[in-house]
Amino acid sequence: MLTMKDEAKRLWDICFNDDQDFTDLYFRERYSDKVTIGINKDDKMVSVMQLLPYPMTFHGQSINTNYISGACTDPDYRGKGYMNELIVKAMKRMKEQGVWLTTLIPASDSLFDFYERTNFVTAFDYNEEEMSPNQLPVKQEVHISPYSKGQTDVYPYFNRKMSERNCCLQHSPEDFRVIMKDIELYHDTLWVARLDGEVVGLAFCYEDDTKLLVKEVFAEFPFVEESLIGAASNKMNAEKITVTSPPCKYTKNESMGMARIVSAEPLIKIYAQSHPFLQTSFKVTDEWMKDNEGNYTLSNGSVQKEAKGEAPIVTIEQLTQALFGYHPENLPEPLSKFEACNPYMSLMLE
Repeated sequence: MLTMKDEAKRLWDICFNDDQDFTDLYFRERYSDKVTIGINKDDKMVSVMQLLPYPMTFHGQSINTNYISGACTDPDYRGKGYMNELIVKAMKRMKEQGVWLTTLIPASDSLFDFYERTNFVTAFDYNEEEMSPNQLPVKQEVHISPYSKGQTDVYPYFNRKMSERNCCLQHSPEDFRVIMKDIELYHDTLWVARLDGEVVGLAFCYEDDTKLLVKEVFAEFPFVEESLIGAASNKMNAEKITVTSPPCKYTKNESMGMARIVSAEPLIKIYAQSHPFLQTSFKVTDEWMKDNEGNYTLSNGSVQKEAKGEAPIVTIEQLTQALFGYHPENLPEPLSKFEACNPYMSLMLE
């Protein structure tokens, strides 16, 4: 008889076009029965997902979130509502466990529409910049070398830079270890920049034929960033460079991930505490999680929730984007008053 892990891996192999080395890495390092839920029919698992825990910075606090990974349904059982059923089941489990928010990255553009059925909404963008190697001088005073396990000051620097971003999924030391195993698997490189022995920059670099893909870069100074990317491109003789970074309001960004509020009230309370001058009221509707519905009044840093009352109606999707500061200028009153932000996720095992 197949175990839950065997069943989940069988579905992964059927549904995703990943190479076996990556799949083995995921099920060896990331998979756990404790974070896996599935639906069984005809004596086998037909739909499955993992709810991976990720802390997230959220307006001055750290909250627990679950990232939905490996969500898939056996092709012979699609169109029967099993994934919707599984998502609702997942959200109920999260609520019981005190997880207030869930996120995911759709495996294809067409799946953005699919996840909208259960009130997920686009909330994470990214920016991509093309560079030429000859634009990037490498300063001699910056010492650049590949990361090694003995460099114990690298994760603390990485963690500090990540935690400076608001509404950003964070990576624990264990998750960082898995990221590095993924990099090693494909012979890619985390480059470390130092000045006078101190870490002042990191660049997570991946090779794609003659193209250098920089999936994440941190630097204390612009010349350090240029030196990091320049040194990496010189090492691989890159003809082109693509740098992925948090969204920029001055350029066109691309959609990356989606979010879904599980428990609205605690998130609204954190937002109100960090924005004490925001005075507003609204009524939330939520098709799947009825506990989130109600009238919310924000005043002087506190929140009052009532079952009934007259206030502008907003959907749970609109509230998600407002609390993340995701293009509030496109939201209806009163959510357009919310502060703009750049929610972000990176280095996920997609």
